[in-house]
Amino acid sequence: MSSEELSRRIERLPHQGIARVTFVVAGTYGASEALLARADVRWSLSPLTFLHEWARVLVVEQVYRAAKIARDEPYHH
Repeated sequence: MSSEELSRRIERLPHQGIARVTFVVAGTYGASEALLARADVRWSLSPLTFLHEWARVLVVEQVYRAAKIARDEPYHH
């Protein structure tokens, strides 16, 4: 998913009646099948493998970037 697509998806959430979003970063061995079954959306940051501590930072940065895109601010360029 591109940064622009993430921005559009986040912008649509309130219009879909969704007031709260939870991002889960899986651990060393991935996410359990039970957790995956509960997910409405699965988002892969990359085909690469990252330390889950780094993945958390990447998620925050991408959500911040999506917010900047939604406000038509230049951060993402």
